[in-house]
Amino acid sequence: MTSFSVRYRCDQGSSPNPGGIVELAERSFFDYAPIAQTTGTSAAAGRRAGSGTAVEIAAMVADILLTSPYAREVPGSAVQTRAEIESRVVTRIRAGRRLSGLMLWAPKKHWVHGPDSSIDVAELVALRTLFDIHSAVRRVYDPGIHFHVHVEDLEHAFVHGWSIQLEEDMERYISRLCAAVEVLGLQELISVTRATSLASGERELEAWRLRMAQNLSALRAYWYDSERNGLERFERYGTYRALERLGWRGPIPREMRDFYLGRIKRGNCRGIEMAEAADMVMRNLAGILLHHQEHLLRVSDDPRPLIVSFMPQPPGTELHLTLGRVNLRFVSRKASHSADKAAPWSVKGCLHERRGRLLPTFTSRRQPLGPYAQACAGTFVLARGRHRVPVRADLLLGNKEKMSALERKRRAEQRLCD
Repeated sequence: MTSFSVRYRCDQGSSPNPGGIVELAERSFFDYAPIAQTTGTSAAAGRRAGSGTAVEIAAMVADILLTSPYAREVPGSAVQTRAEIESRVVTRIRAGRRLSGLMLWAPKKHWVHGPDSSIDVAELVALRTLFDIHSAVRRVYDPGIHFHVHVEDLEHAFVHGWSIQLEEDMERYISRLCAAVEVLGLQELISVTRATSLASGERELEAWRLRMAQNLSALRAYWYDSERNGLERFERYGTYRALERLGWRGPIPREMRDFYLGRIKRGNCRGIEMAEAADMVMRNLAGILLHHQEHLLRVSDDPRPLIVSFMPQPPGTELHLTLGRVNLRFVSRKASHSADKAAPWSVKGCLHERRGRLLPTFTSRRQPLGPYAQACAGTFVLARGRHRVPVRADLLLGNKEKMSALERKRRAEQRLCD
């Protein structure tokens, strides 16, 4: 395999010690980034890593997925969710096939445009999380798990409205995410597919857009009908029955509405009216309904993959939508409490000094500096052969005294090496 290299560059004008920062950033890279090698395991290998029946191995896999440092708590239906996960895993084991995990992934950073909307350290950490989950599964089932990442470019454009700027932002983010997977040597366990490419052609793609518009119309009618007349007894509303005929099942309870509205209100830095936020929620739900109408939550060789998500499960979600779902944090709680409820595309991933290393930290768009005094623009350039991919990695600085201490530590380490 062609060798992998990583280089860090920082803004010479804003960093107090560019040479030392570069060296430390490159030295710290593999503390959190994915291991740059392929797994070397065939998707059809079928060999079990340990002894035991398919049922016993499936139970061990479920333990890994539901209790790893990255796992989120399963709300409510834990027993049924686990049973469905084990059932889907048993089916793959008996077929001697690699496990399948389908992930829905945003096509750009939320709420920002231009270069800031591309991948950064947060996406690197998320890829490392998937690598770690795969490695843990391989210890009990050798083929491991393949993550099929479906990037929601179609749905995102429907929610936010198409524009040339959005098209450019999505192209930049998606192309760099694909390139990072390739350069890091993760192709055997992660594949990235645009939602628009799942359609057979432009005609089917346009039919999907029309269907989302139809879904949105029905959702609006039921949403405002239930807001006026109460969320109870929803089955009696003609607007709900019309929505049900499109494939929708169950109410949109208050806690779910508040969950989605709260995420939009917190994430949007420019401020947003409640009516506009509610419309964005309904557009998002119209896309979710499309996934079930067009059977998009499956992969080519597995009609019942595990549904893996970095997004917290909305409260009030109907049971049938939780079965077979694996809820993960993109970064372990031990590594970061601040990103506990976030996805990699909803935060800004930066570097900060901790215990003589430059390690990831995550800030919100509302408070991009967090507790830090200033940020210095920085970028990793990952390379393998002729392939290169830039990954944004800004450096957050506390104050000059702190950086001076970091420089003294670096020089002391250098003297020991010399």
